[in-house]
Amino acid sequence: SLDAPTDAPAWPKVLTSAGSLTRITPAKVPVSDQADIVVDKGANIGESGTTIIENCLKTLTDDLIGLEEKLNHLDSGAGDGDCGTTMASGARAIRKALEAGSLSLGHPLALLQELAALAENMGGSSGGIYSIFLTSAASAFQDRQTICAQDWVSALRRGLDAVMLYGGAEPGDRTMIDALYPALVILETNASKLSTDTKNVVTEAAEAATRGAEQTKNMKAK
Repeated sequence: SLDAPTDAPAWPKVLTSAGSLTRITPAKVPVSDQADIVVDKGANIGESGTTIIENCLKTLTDDLIGLEEKLNHLDSGAGDGDCGTTMASGARAIRKALEAGSLSLGHPLALLQELAALAENMGGSSGGIYSIFLTSAASAFQDRQTICAQDWVSALRRGLDAVMLYGGAEPGDRTMIDALYPALVILETNASKLSTDTKNVVTEAAEAATRGAEQTKNMKAK
């Protein structure tokens, strides 16, 4: 019988001790939300920078939520048909955090870590990928006393390198890297102009990302 006394290690009868009947199980330790996880918030980008970040996140979340049905339809041709739902779920979590004022909008280091924590709960493989990207990107702002435009480029580089390392994808594999990597190249090539001609450099990078995304139509996924 499985209930019979035994001297074999790791069997139930062996684990019973004299004090087991009066043992008190400790209460569960409450899990902190994403805002409490971050201890070091890092350098502050100021009021104008904070406003830009907030507006970018609002636009991003609005677009992703609005594209939920379309993305699901596109994904149904080659996937599970839930890409839009996954992305919209992440967008709603970010929007909720925005409205609650729990995001460190003025601190890139803390903000990216907080967004990484939210991404983990998106579901699907994409949630993990975005979490890796954002966590690695955040390291670009570690120990920085002030933030400059080049730090954001470095963040993109670190994020993409991590995704390629752990995800195994490279440019040409028909993934999001095919859109983001061309933008990174433009930003790194024009690093000296970022502070003086920011709008044009960023516009050129966005156009490169759009072209990269369009080119995936003729690629085979690997």
